[in-house]
Amino acid sequence: MILISMKNEESKELIKKISSKIKNSKFFCLEGEELYTRKNSKKSRLVITDYNKEKIYYLLAQKKNIIVYHSQDRIDQKIAANKQVVITKNIDTIVKEIKQEQKRKKKSNFIKVFSFTLFIVLLFLFLFFIFTKEIDAKPMDQKVENYVFLGDSITEFYQLDSYYGNLPTVNSGVSGNTAYSIISDLKKRVYDYNPTKVFLLVGTNDLSHRTDKEIVNDIVTITNKIYQNRPNALIYVESIYPVNATTDNDVVIDWMVGERDNKRIRNINKMLKQKSTKNHYQYLDMYSVLMDENKNLDLSYTTDGLHLSEKGYKVVTKEIKKILEEKPKK
Repeated sequence: MILISMKNEESKELIKKISSKIKNSKFFCLEGEELYTRKNSKKSRLVITDYNKEKIYYLLAQKKNIIVYHSQDRIDQKIAANKQVVITKNIDTIVKEIKQEQKRKKKSNFIKVFSFTLFIVLLFLFLFFIFTKEIDAKPMDQKVENYVFLGDSITEFYQLDSYYGNLPTVNSGVSGNTAYSIISDLKKRVYDYNPTKVFLLVGTNDLSHRTDKEIVNDIVTITNKIYQNRPNALIYVESIYPVNATTDNDVVIDWMVGERDNKRIRNINKMLKQKSTKNHYQYLDMYSVLMDENKNLDLSYTTDGLHLSEKGYKVVTKEIKKILEEKPKK
């Protein structure tokens, strides 16, 4: 599947030009919507897009091959130098890249079929060995505690093993996630792990397209669903972390921070704290421990104004360990 992430009119025109030169081509047009809002984008390996730095960096992070439908002038040098990126408005060049992608797809499919066949054979041999050999079965040790960290890229980038050692932690963070998108994905992200504690951090990706009240309601919905399905789990909602949009430094990347605003974040956090008294979660104020004197994300705690640095994660870990080390109430 080749994915076209451009405005509707440009997409349709480009599809016509390409289709006249390639038979049996399958395209999936995003119709102007952002890439991360469409689940089908995960299936594509090649994406044709217009020149949008934030979108291109997101695609690179997803390990996509990218054709940027744009002329060579005024292009970010890091993007232009990346081997995953081809920048062109030449239809013949685009067609050539698509044909190469089709060849790679065929090769990949062959490898998958071969690997699956080999797996089935090995599985059969293994089961044959297991059922024809007398086994001294021993009961498995089961973890009494199980801590699930649920959220977006800030959680996904959190190297739990490094910070929590042998503690039974599970990282259920997915880059680009919003509170709304998590609601329908709780079974495999939370329930299947049967957690005793859940740490939820989400909401920063919702700021560009949801109201404060909608974001809070979505987060509360997540906690209620977890409680209904795993009533013995303790649920902790972390405050949305502050951001830093100050650009007179070498740390902040303005397009990464985007439209996020600390005044809104503080308002959402205030509502989350108020809601905690009537819902099944405890509120954790991480905003205060991560902010500087101007109530922005401390520059020493971040890599780009949004995501945390190693020092930032250490601050968060210190606060969460206080909870993990609490003795259960009698």
